[in-house]
Amino acid sequence: MKHPWFAAILLLPVVVGCSPVAAPAPVAAPPPASPDLVVLLVPGLAADLGGTPGAEAALLNAFGPPTVRFSAAYSQSPAPFVSLGSLLTGMYASALPMCGLYDDGMHPVDTTDRAWCATIPQNRHTLPDVLGIYGYRTALFTSGLHGAEVYTPQFQTHVELNGLWPHRETPWTDLSSTFDDWWNAGDAPHFAVLALPELMPTCRPELLAATGLQAGAMPVPGSPSNGGAAMAAESGKVGAQVAAILKALPSSRPRWVVLSSTNAVSMTASTGLAGGNVVPSLSNNFLLERTVHVPLAIYGPTPVTETRQVDQVVELTDLFPTLAKLAGALPPAGLPGEDLLAITTPDPNAWAYAEFGEFLALRQGPLMLSFRSYQHHPTAMDPQLTQALLAARDVQHSFRLHDVTTDPWQATDLSAAQSARFEELRKLLITIRTGVAAPPDGSLDPRKLWDLRMSPSQGYW
Repeated sequence: MKHPWFAAILLLPVVVGCSPVAAPAPVAAPPPASPDLVVLLVPGLAADLGGTPGAEAALLNAFGPPTVRFSAAYSQSPAPFVSLGSLLTGMYASALPMCGLYDDGMHPVDTTDRAWCATIPQNRHTLPDVLGIYGYRTALFTSGLHGAEVYTPQFQTHVELNGLWPHRETPWTDLSSTFDDWWNAGDAPHFAVLALPELMPTCRPELLAATGLQAGAMPVPGSPSNGGAAMAAESGKVGAQVAAILKALPSSRPRWVVLSSTNAVSMTASTGLAGGNVVPSLSNNFLLERTVHVPLAIYGPTPVTETRQVDQVVELTDLFPTLAKLAGALPPAGLPGEDLLAITTPDPNAWAYAEFGEFLALRQGPLMLSFRSYQHHPTAMDPQLTQALLAARDVQHSFRLHDVTTDPWQATDLSAAQSARFEELRKLLITIRTGVAAPPDGSLDPRKLWDLRMSPSQGYW
């Protein structure tokens, strides 16, 4: 269960200036058993939908069986930049508040074109910030992740291996060398995040070619399987490369590895919105089951022969309390997530929330409720989105309800057939949007709101 958001006094030092202040030295050195923590994120990696093995299975196969796998894990935005910010803070994007980056499709624009909120606010503690207080060495390794420099102040080390342009695959030799050098530079426990957008179409035109699509051209709607084989093949290559790097590292401490993604992609299917149509390309510019349902697997320090499967709905925000608990660290008060490794009995009432521009989505049990407000200059932080959600009653126009366990491509709207359940989920979505996911009071004055609406940004942000 998620917890309500309280404007609580954080149980950690405040942060001032443009980056976290230097953390006080720990009273004692971390014990030798403090585990190393590695988070591998492959933006664009989709969860295997409908029970059909695909990209997720190919990547998992490269690592061997995980300790635990979560079949219903959700990112909080289909935008990689925003999703990473939500993961690092354990908060929903609007509650930070945080918005997206301008990207005209292939070329990033100068930082002066960014909205004022395209960064983690100074008063928000991040996971690397907290772990640094507990004696961890922290590092972020990226390869062509748009906006990664925004997260540089949160980590002690940031290595960018390959700029967004030209779009090329990760330089694996360079990654192996730099990661190995950083890992062996000190005896303290490690916290490393590797964000490698290998499977994002803008970063890998090869995926478009493999599926018969071309960047900039309107593709022909096709079956979801059109892109499946290509995505599986590419994800298998990524998995083999990263697995080799991790296996070569010394293992003087217990090591936990999290394998996931910031977002998935639409995989050429054309259903999922009111009217039944989306742009049927390899895109993440819509909030759909297939753009926020991501793989999530956790590997413990002891190899297993059989994976424990957890089917409860979980969120990437849950990684903050999970990793903090493993490190013996105390997270900030009031975060909505829970310790994933403490889940023993699935909670049928657990839910996952996501937002993207004029879209909101809520997954609970087998159902996903989607809301679209049809705003001009849409942004999820805009109060007008909340007002539209409160006022909306036209189910066919603004809402769609799908059983994503049997209909992962969202072809059949159930809002009329399951009207009672629809109304329950609509009320829950309103409670979340006006509570734990609400922009904080005072975060938007008229000038900031105007700047936000006028700032070009990634996708619908």
